[in-house]
Amino acid sequence: MLVVLFVALAGCSRTPTQEELPGLYVFEQSDSRQEIGIKSDGSYTNSYIREGILVWSDVGRWEYEKSGNVYGVTFSLFHVGIPDDYKTRGRGFWFVPAEKDMFGSIALCFDLDLNRCFQRSNGARNSEFREEKGSVPLLSGCYSNRFSWLCCG
Repeated sequence: MLVVLFVALAGCSRTPTQEELPGLYVFEQSDSRQEIGIKSDGSYTNSYIREGILVWSDVGRWEYEKSGNVYGVTFSLFHVGIPDDYKTRGRGFWFVPAEKDMFGSIALCFDLDLNRCFQRSNGARNSEFREEKGSVPLLSGCYSNRFSWLCCG
């Protein structure tokens, strides 16, 4: 009975608040990683690293909002680097659901079926992303799957 309760609780997740989102989020594959630094002032940094070398880095704005029944983050002027099947030719708007597990870990999951999530780092670099608050208006998306959407310009 205790094992069943633990397994049921471990699978539970909830939506983090906007104030909980700032931090460094990382998605890694075998030879590459993408890092998103969400700042509390409404800006973000986005970096793609392949084989330990920075390939590109850019900045943009983000907003916390609801799409359907799901709360998440919409990144403006976002460039998807990994995985390869999500690469885009340009930058656009990307909505990705935000989740918080019972242990307080926050993830931005863009494909739950394949467990593809940007996990928030608990490292020292997290503190550099906590600043002033702000936001930008949202435009509607033009590409979507079951978990996120992306609008390319």
